[in-house]
Amino acid sequence: MTDVFGVPLTHLVEEFKLTVAYESSDYKNIRVTVEDVSRPGLQLAGYFDHFEPMRLQVLGNVEISYLHKLPYEQQRVIFDRLFSYKIPALIISRDMEPGSACLEMARKHDITILRCMETTSYIVSSLISSLIIFLCAFVGFFKFYMQEKLRKHDEKVAAAAQTATNEEGGNE
Repeated sequence: MTDVFGVPLTHLVEEFKLTVAYESSDYKNIRVTVEDVSRPGLQLAGYFDHFEPMRLQVLGNVEISYLHKLPYEQQRVIFDRLFSYKIPALIISRDMEPGSACLEMARKHDITILRCMETTSYIVSSLISSLIIFLCAFVGFFKFYMQEKLRKHDEKVAAAAQTATNEEGGNE
């Protein structure tokens, strides 16, 4: 989950005052590379068609209350499958506890688990807004950087062509 392109997860943790419930071994290197954030309700029910594992996953009151109605072993199976996709991180809103099945599977798959005080809709919309701003800024910077590289390359090619022309003219 380490890419040059993207927003460092640690930056989002600081910006949104998230607390770390479980820190994966690659926590400081994780970069979020897409602006979308998901609430994995269907995945908790076992439906993974069209699942996008590059997104941050957020559990709210609805997802947590659903999980609490399930036996522990079924919760383990759910988190085992969800975390097998190597998501960047799981965020649990409303300062709710991750639960022992979640933490057990987070350790098994080395997935960062974060918590926040905010409501689910607030943290999801705020994360999306922030990620759009950061990722667009990166794209703008990258475009400028590449244009500069191309301009310098074109200048070198033009200078080499001019030198070749001058040398040919001097040989006549």
